[in-house]
Amino acid sequence: MKKTLSIIGLFALLALPLAAQTNTPQSFFTTATSWLTSQDTNSTTFLSDTVDLWAGADYQSGVAMDANFGAEVPIYKSIAVESVTRNAGIAGTIVSQQAGLCFNIVHYDIKFLAGLDFGYSFVQKDEFVAPFLQLEKAMTQNTFAYIRLEQQFFLSRASSNIPLVGVGVGVTF
Repeated sequence: MKKTLSIIGLFALLALPLAAQTNTPQSFFTTATSWLTSQDTNSTTFLSDTVDLWAGADYQSGVAMDANFGAEVPIYKSIAVESVTRNAGIAGTIVSQQAGLCFNIVHYDIKFLAGLDFGYSFVQKDEFVAPFLQLEKAMTQNTFAYIRLEQQFFLSRASSNIPLVGVGVGVTF
C-alpha cells in the first residue's frame, strides 16, 4: 500500500507542471495583437520632422540572413529618403547597401511605410530593386519596434521568390 501511494505521489508530482502549463504561443499572439491594436492617442513618437534610425535582423524562410541598419530622413510631408545597410556579422562584412524613397502614413503610435529602394549586393555582385513595406509601433516617446517585408529583384540574374522579413527596434530624433 505504501509503495502504491509513493507511485501515485510520483505521478502527481510529474503531472503538476503539465497542469500548470499555459498555451504559450496563443498567449504570445494574444498579447502581440492587443499591443498592436491598442493605441496611444497622445504619442508624438512619429512626428513628421523626425529622423528614424533602426537596427535589426533579416530572415529568409525562417533562417537569419544578416543584420541591418537603416535610416529614414523626411524630405517633404509624408515622403522620406531611406538607406539600409546589411551586414553579415562577420568582421564587418557588408552584404548590401540600398537607398530609395518611401511614403509613410502615421496613425497615432503606428507608422506604415511603403517604398522602393535601389541597391547593390556585394555577395551576388549585382544591382537590385527592392519594393518594401514596413510597420512601426511606438514603444516609448523615442523608440519603436518594426517589422519589414522586402523583395529584392536583381537586374542581371533571376531573383528568388523568397522575400526578406526584417524585425528590430529603432529610435527617433
